Amino acid sequence: TEDPFLLVNPYPLKEEFNFDHRSSGQDGSCGNGLGNGNYAAALLVEMLAVTGKTIGQLYREIVQKYGMLYYEEASVTTTSQNKQWLKQLVFQQKKLPDFSEKIEKISYEDGCKVFFKDGSWAICRFSGTEPLLRIAAEGNTRHQARNYIQLWRSMLKL
Repeated sequence: TEDPFLLVNPYPLKEEFNFDHRSSGQDGSCGNGLGNGNYAAALLVEMLAVTGKTIGQLYREIVQKYGMLYYEEASVTTTSQNKQWLKQLVFQQKKLPDFSEKIEKISYEDGCKVFFKDGSWAICRFSGTEPLLRIAAEGNTRHQARNYIQLWRSMLKL
């Protein structure tokens, strides 16, 4: 069967749009007048109409084609003093937990996001609106995602 995402909205967006899942507390605007959630919902409704399939059918097709991923997150309250220490450690010294998976790349664009060769990832970033350090991970198993978060917490002594 044809990929349902290719059937939906064949006209590319003129503005850059990011479907990145994050808990930033920001308004979620994406330059097209809709928040990320509203835009994603509009695409989902359009996909349902175009394919004639149920959400369950689409979900099973996506999992069958791309596999199952598990998302976990944690938020830790930080003081300004602790935040400075954490910034020094992660962003200046570039210290990482001792991950067992092979690292594909590391991005410091929005926090410290580690991409692994198996397709999983883990990120450590400061909230832009609250005194929080957010740690999130996506893994091929729930255990893998939780382990990434625990490794960050252990290394950062949180």
